[in-house]
Amino acid sequence: MRKPIIVALLLLTFFPLMLGILIYWLMPEFRLIRNHVPDMLWSFSLYSTLRILETFYSNKKLIFIASIGIFIFYEFGQRFNWFYGTYDYYDLISYSVGVLFALVVFDIFYQ
Repeated sequence: MRKPIIVALLLLTFFPLMLGILIYWLMPEFRLIRNHVPDMLWSFSLYSTLRILETFYSNKKLIFIASIGIFIFYEFGQRFNWFYGTYDYYDLISYSVGVLFALVVFDIFYQ
């Protein structure tokens, strides 16, 4: 694996996930931030991972659709008790913001 790909994986996938975990653990009194910012970071990391893999499989629309499909499936899975968790419209918004932010980052820095 080339060095730029490793750096991109660390900065765009691992770091946001670790930051989300820290926010979740260290900010219990700020419920809005604690409950939704980690969701945004998770979806940012998911899109980033898929987009980095897009280097090998270049289909940006498929990656965007897959990212959105995964978090919608996960959230509605919570709604129908397929997965542990609480269904929340705000989570869907948070996931969408995370994916859109990742999309903007990639469009700016990786043209």
